Amino acid sequence: MKINNNILLLTIILFLSSVSYSFGGDEIPENKKKNKVKNKENAPIGLTYKSGFKGKDDGFHDYFLTVQLGGFWAYNDASVKLNSPELEGTDIDLERDFDLSNNKFFPRADVIFRIGKRHQIAASFFSLSRKNSLVLDRTVSFGDTTFYVNSGLDAKFRLNSYGLDYRFSIIKTPLWEAGVLLGAKAFDVYARAEAHLNGFSYGVTKQYWAPVPLPGVHALVNLGKHVVLRGIGDYFQLNINDWDFKVWEVRPGIEIYPIENVGLSFYYHYLVADVNRVPEEDINGYFKYKISAVTGQLAVRF
Repeated sequence: MKINNNILLLTIILFLSSVSYSFGGDEIPENKKKNKVKNKENAPIGLTYKSGFKGKDDGFHDYFLTVQLGGFWAYNDASVKLNSPELEGTDIDLERDFDLSNNKFFPRADVIFRIGKRHQIAASFFSLSRKNSLVLDRTVSFGDTTFYVNSGLDAKFRLNSYGLDYRFSIIKTPLWEAGVLLGAKAFDVYARAEAHLNGFSYGVTKQYWAPVPLPGVHALVNLGKHVVLRGIGDYFQLNINDWDFKVWEVRPGIEIYPIENVGLSFYYHYLVADVNRVPEEDINGYFKYKISAVTGQLAVRF
């Protein structure tokens, strides 16, 4: 059969038009695959999320550095006992016996580094320092020193906490992530008491470190582009040979960023440290500290 050239040309034009229409608004699959590989190679890994629909940027970012500086108003409940080879120590309630304030504002700093899409390193520091001058209403023994009733007493107690942990996200999406953490805290405990009685002054000063490993869990939720929920919880207990202690902590909070990189963070912090025995030659007794605090900090992220 002989085909007219005009008919053949018209057929080819209609065919090409239908092919063009079938891929309208999209790329040919082969080119799309190549561009996807190219974009993946050029994109900063773990920094920006994009929606699977039309390449839209949802504005959720894994900021590689978050710094929070401020402080917290803490309720303290602390007790301590320190024995010596010659003397049985007194159970001392720092708030009741030494009239140290339960509530006070203390400094705190937190830094979070995101070193990979699922990996973070976090560091923290806070300092609790309280002091008071009073007249003792009972006799108190601390270490190898006895402070007698009606003595004038200058008392100071300080707890510095240094924390460092590694966080791994088992689940990771643009909107939320959750996983485990492995970290440690080091408590620097300092206590000083100086008495004045009948023109004489005497006292005692003790300082020791209590390092504590802390495994736990962590989570983060993005509530829009400007609000982040973040929280951690950890717990560890050990009772073996020269070690007898228990530490647990929870810290949930919210971060609000009216400006993308600058905002405010508010956290609730609950910490229990119950140290009965650590391998120190001059430590024989216990140290118990409970903190319930609300934290307010300036937050900066990059």
